Amino acid sequence: MNKRKGAAMVLPNNGPGILPDGPVAGLIAPWRAIIFLLGNRGLWLLALAPFFLNILLFGLALWLGIFAFQNWLHSWLPTGDAWWWSLLYYLLFVLVILAFLGLLVYLFVIVGRILAAPFLEILTRRTETIALGRSHNAPDFGFWEGILRVLFQEAKKMVLYLLIMAGLLVFHLVPVLGSVFYTILAFWVTCFFLCLEFMDFSLERRGLSLKAKLAYAWRLKLGGLFFGASVMAGFLVPLLNLAFLPVAAVGGTLYYLKNPVKSNGRI
Repeated sequence: MNKRKGAAMVLPNNGPGILPDGPVAGLIAPWRAIIFLLGNRGLWLLALAPFFLNILLFGLALWLGIFAFQNWLHSWLPTGDAWWWSLLYYLLFVLVILAFLGLLVYLFVIVGRILAAPFLEILTRRTETIALGRSHNAPDFGFWEGILRVLFQEAKKMVLYLLIMAGLLVFHLVPVLGSVFYTILAFWVTCFFLCLEFMDFSLERRGLSLKAKLAYAWRLKLGGLFFGASVMAGFLVPLLNLAFLPVAAVGGTLYYLKNPVKSNGRI
């Protein structure tokens, strides 16, 4: 593995070489990003702003989880005197908590992505330059045009995500098993959108429309879902979650370079 002068890590052009082939690349990409950041000190300052932003956002998320959601959950779940009512209550409690955590992580990511967009854009752009050994000629939208484009696409993604999640609520009409199916599907839908979210920096620099981005993430198949699941896991680990916004952005960039968009728009 070649190295630049000054300890900057230069990786092979296969997108990049520290990621293996196959779906497992998506699973380990966020964790390989930690190694990549540690090996490139020039990126540390760019990662600090999202880190401090994470602290503020997680404080808000913790407040919502403890004070607001807890009261709603206890009023919504069924209760009864029989022992099986208690078993059903705790089973549904765990499933709803998992679904809520996925929703909370995604909404947290959306807000953090918008607020930290200027820093994450520069961070991921420099990640590409270091990993490939050259810069990418991205479309120049202009500062304000670029900000408005990000806000508009983030709004569309959030609406699409919430519509899908709302549609999945129909499973709750089926007693017990409906909640199980809802939790499983809600988890994988959230993983898909988390994958899209953190690969969006590279996709946006290629000028892809939202439709093309969705098609790209869909073609990643299991690897994309693994990446989203790995990102979700990182945001749920105490202390690590405070620094995971820039880590996930770099991980998404490295995973994109492993699966670049070709001239025909396919992977």
